Amino acid sequence: SAEEQTLEAEDARRVRQELASLPRPQRDAIALRYSSELTVREIADVIGKSAAATQKLLDRGLTRLKESLDDLA
Repeated sequence: SAEEQTLEAEDARRVRQELASLPRPQRDAIALRYSSELTVREIADVIGKSAAATQKLLDRGLTRLKESLDDLA
């Protein structure tokens, strides 16, 4: 329905807004993981960090997104 489409568009806008509010390293790591479907090791190579540091970026960024978007679940 039109109402559902409007609500989905608003949710998508909110996700983009919250993603944009993340620190750039977290935002970049998440984008590479989910848009480009790279592995943690591949992302680490691209951004020049260790796999462990890259995993922390992903974990922290996703935790922040989950917390800020909790009301959408």
